[in-house]
Order: sequence, then C-alpha cells, then structure tokens
Amino acid sequence: MSAINNYQNRGPLPDLKDLEHCNTAATTMGVYSSLGTLAFSLASRNPFATWTSLAALAGSLFGHHSAREATEKNELRMTTYSLVDVVTEKNDQIKTKDKIIQDQQGEIERLTVINAELEDKVKRLEQTQKSFDELNEEHIKILEEQTKQIEEKRDILSKLTGLVEGYETRKAKHVEEMRETRQQREALQSDIKALLAEQKKINENLAERVHGLGEVASRVDQGVKD
Repeated sequence: MSAINNYQNRGPLPDLKDLEHCNTAATTMGVYSSLGTLAFSLASRNPFATWTSLAALAGSLFGHHSAREATEKNELRMTTYSLVDVVTEKNDQIKTKDKIIQDQQGEIERLTVINAELEDKVKRLEQTQKSFDELNEEHIKILEEQTKQIEEKRDILSKLTGLVEGYETRKAKHVEEMRETRQQREALQSDIKALLAEQKKINENLAERVHGLGEVASRVDQGVKD
C-alpha cells in the first residue's frame, strides 16, 4: 500500500501527476472549477453561494481523493499481475533448467558405466594379449629349439631334409601370422584407448555444462528471491 500512501502524501489539491490519468484528470478539473466558483462567491460576498461553493469543493476534493485511490489501486493490481507473470515464467525456466541438468546427469552416469565397461574390456584384452604373447614366445622358442636339433642332425637325418624345409616354411608362415595378429591387436588396443580418451573428454565437457547450468539456475533463483 506504499504507492497509495504516496498519493495521500501529495496533499488534497490536484497536481500535475493527476493529469496523467483520465479519472484523476477529470476530478482535477472539477476541483479547480469548484475553487473558481468559491472564489467568485467570496468576491460577491454571498454567504449562501459561499457555503454552497464550499460544499461543492468538499465534494470535488472527496471525489478527487477517491479517484486517486482507485487509480493507484488499479496500477498496483496491474503491477502485481505483472510480477506474478514474471515469477511464474522464472519458475518455469528454473524447472526447465533442472530437467536439463537431470537429463545430462543421467547421460553422464550412463557414459560413466559405458566407460567402466570399456576399461574392463581393455584390461581383459591386455591380459589376453599378454598371455597370447607369452604363449607365442614359448612356441617360438620350442620351434627354434626343434630347428636347432634338426640342423644338428641334418647330416644323419638327410632323408628328413624335405620335412625340415617344409617345417621351416610353416614356421616362417606361423611367425608372420603371429606378427600380423599382434599388429592387429595393437591397432585395436590403440583404437580403444583413443575412444576412451575421446569419451573422457566428452564426459568432462558434459560435467562443465552441468556445472554452468547449475550456476545459471542458482543466479535465476537468487534473482527471483530478490
């Protein structure tokens, strides 16, 4: 009601601010018209006309005061409606931002689970590759030892020359296949690690966006409270 009190504190007589509204502008003209009539009555020294003019002036002042209060109450009501609309809009914005934050947090949690699964697969792949490499090394050592034994007995086992040559060919082919397989596994591991690094970067970006939206929501909430 402070705005209405401002009208009351301006005094009973009309002022320039009253001319800004149709209701108070009309009553302003009425008050000054009554004042003119009163002045004329006083000048004519007519007691009846003077009292009548005073009564008319009192009525005009009362009507003007009522028009002021009605105008201010109407302005206050419109201001209140506007504030309610603003608060409602801000609340809707906050709810929307909260929903976005929740969705992004859910996406981060889902990506975290996927990352954990990928990391577990990489660890198992590394363990499998390590076991495979150890087995290959052991197999190659056996092949080398067998080849050495065959070479030492080549003079005695001349009839097995063809077999040894075929064995050497198979050994070379097997070693080449093992080398290619290892290269393929290393390439696959490199691709998976690159995917994990990219996924980690995506998670960090999403976390920064969630943090930024949280700050925006806090500022909006603080602005609504203010």
